[in-house]
Amino acid sequence: MQKRTIMVVEDERIIAEDLRHWLLALGYTVGAQVANGREAVQRCEATRPDLVLMDILLPGEIDVSC
Repeated sequence: MQKRTIMVVEDERIIAEDLRHWLLALGYTVGAQVANGREAVQRCEATRPDLVLMDILLPGEIDVSC
């Protein structure tokens, strides 16, 4: 079975680390962990994750509400 790669986009470091911990424990690969929308777009293009877990309110110009 192929491990799925997940990208975590969360500006609260403790939450991002907790998500990363649980995803790794469940057998997923965390391909990237970023804190803002702009970096998320760049890293998505570079790493091509299978799934993105993204906070809906992020600092900067890009978030889900824009």
